[in-house]
Amino acid sequence: MGALRARLASGNRHKLDELRAALPGWELDLLEAEYPDETGATYLDNARSKALFGRALARGGWVLGEDSGVEVASLGGEPGLRSARWAGSQDPVEALLERLGDEEDRRARYVCHLVAIGPGGEEHVGVGILEGRIAASPAGDEGFGYDPIFVPEEERRTVAELGDAWKREHSHRARAAQALEALDGVDAEHRAARYRCELVCLGPDGGELRGTGALEGRVAAEPRGNEGFGYDPIFVPVGEDRTVAELGTAWKARHSHRARAAAALLREADDG
Repeated sequence: MGALRARLASGNRHKLDELRAALPGWELDLLEAEYPDETGATYLDNARSKALFGRALARGGWVLGEDSGVEVASLGGEPGLRSARWAGSQDPVEALLERLGDEEDRRARYVCHLVAIGPGGEEHVGVGILEGRIAASPAGDEGFGYDPIFVPEEERRTVAELGDAWKREHSHRARAAQALEALDGVDAEHRAARYRCELVCLGPDGGELRGTGALEGRVAAEPRGNEGFGYDPIFVPVGEDRTVAELGTAWKARHSHRARAAAALLREADDG
C-alpha cells in the first residue's frame, strides 16, 4: 500500500500508539466520535462498520477500523466479541479470573481484525492472532485490557510484563497490521486463508475421539520454498513472513493445522 495518511476510527490512544509502531509507513491519527454500538456477528463486521462510519465523518482519505478481543477455550470463546463490555461495571481482568476459577484449561488467544477503506471505497483487511493462556493472577504494568493475565505461547511472562516494546512487534494487533501491509493493494478477502484439519479416532469399543486444528494465514503472491506439500509454497501463517514451504518440515511438525489437531486429540484422550 505504501506510505499514506489515515485516520483510526477509535478514541483509544493505546491502540493508536500500537498501530503507529506497527505501520511505520503510515501517518495515523485518531478519528474520535460517538461510534455506534458493536453489533456485528464477527470482528470483521465490527471493524468494517467502524471504518465506514469513520469514512463518512472524515470526508475523504483513508480510514482504519479495528475490532479485537480475547477468546478463552474453556469458556467457549468468551469474552470474544464482547471483550470490551463483557464484565459490565466489574474490572475485566478480575471478572475473567473469577469466571475461570480453578479451571485447568486456560488456553486463550487474542484476535484482531483491521479494515482499511480508501477514498475510492477500496477495502483491505488484515487479521492477527496471538495464541497463549490466561495466568492465575495479574502481573506487569504495561499494555492495557487483559494484558496483565495473558501469557503468549512460548513465554513465561504476561504481555503486561513483556512490555509495550514487545507488544508493538508481536501482538495480535501488530500481526494484523503486518498482514494489512503485506496485501499491497489486493483485497484481503482474496488473500486471507486458513488451513483446517479434523482428526477422528475410533476405538475397538466404538468410542470416538476428535481433534480439530486450524492455522490462520494468507496466500502469497507467488510460490516460495521447497519443503512440505500441497499448498505449503503459497501459504504464509499469521505472524510469519515466510511460507510453510520455506519454514520447513520441522516448523510444520510443531505448528501446522494437522499438528494442532493431533494435540487436541491427545488432550481429549488424556481427559478421557
